[in-house]
Amino acid sequence: MVSVAVSKTGKTKVHFIDKGTKVDGRCYCETLLQNCLLPDIRQLYGGEFVFQQDGAPSHRAMLTVEFLQQYVPNFIEPFCLAAEQSGHKPRRLCCLGCSAARCLQSCNCGFGGSQRQSAYNN
Repeated sequence: MVSVAVSKTGKTKVHFIDKGTKVDGRCYCETLLQNCLLPDIRQLYGGEFVFQQDGAPSHRAMLTVEFLQQYVPNFIEPFCLAAEQSGHKPRRLCCLGCSAARCLQSCNCGFGGSQRQSAYNN
């Protein structure tokens, strides 16, 4: 697996995970986020960045979501993306990196309660 953070102003180092390694939420948080990507991102941008990922299972894992909620202030949560991809039309606020509570209160994306939980992949 290869991982890199990219923005319009630059990119981090490219990080590799050995072939055959199971990249679950724990591996992703401990190996890539905590020790590689987030330090690189903070070195490039300080505290001013929005963190968005694709829908890989390790990115949607509850452990990953909780880690990012704690350590990354501007994190676009996966249920907001899932709502958009499933045909719901959330307001732009949701797509810009809202907290779960703000998303549920302001964008009416329909991912509340049990639907929100099912959007995460443990």
